[in-house]
Amino acid sequence: MVDFFIDLSGIFGDSDSITDKAKIFKKELELINEKYSDFFRNRKSSSENQVHDNIFNHCKTYLGFEPVKFDFTDNIVPEHIKKECFDAFKKVFK
Repeated sequence: MVDFFIDLSGIFGDSDSITDKAKIFKKELELINEKYSDFFRNRKSSSENQVHDNIFNHCKTYLGFEPVKFDFTDNIVPEHIKKECFDAFKKVFK
């Protein structure tokens, strides 16, 4: 699995606040991942260490930038799942 968080907060910002929000956001994505588990479990993972795919294989969060950034790294995840992820990101990092 590719690193989900690119953490530069120690260099560029308030690491405690950003880290707390990152943990909350990760939990939000875990809930979305579980909600759409059928989609991900029916896909082979790009990582040899994983039995099936998951949301974290397709997105990255860049911490330490102002503003914090989140995006998808490919076009595999359906738009409705992406929208839920972006909505969760906005809720946590608003």
